[in-house]
Amino acid sequence: MKTDEFERIAIMGAGSLGIILGAYIAQQRQVDLIVGSRTSADALNTNGAQVTGNIEMTVPVHAVRSEDMEGTYDLFLYLVKQTVNDVAIPQMLAHSHDQTVICTLQNGVPELSVSEVFG
Repeated sequence: MKTDEFERIAIMGAGSLGIILGAYIAQQRQVDLIVGSRTSADALNTNGAQVTGNIEMTVPVHAVRSEDMEGTYDLFLYLVKQTVNDVAIPQMLAHSHDQTVICTLQNGVPELSVSEVFG
């Protein structure tokens, strides 16, 4: 699958790094930021992703809680804490198809946990 064939992209674990990544991607295309709470989803959907530091920008984004995901994704950018792999990996699996790509961006070595489920 080529990168331009990813119709649906999600960032699973949109904390600080996921929000920054999501802001940059959202400037070019649709991406779903998957967050843990309704409060976070509402704040991101209302206020956008705010990036401050060397660059200052606010970008409209689409955020949903994991339990509110619908359909399947072609690409998951995986950024959750490894301590919640046992919850997050099955959530991704439920919204994957046989061609879904999982890109692990966690600290440590998460590939073993992910590959046990996704191969």
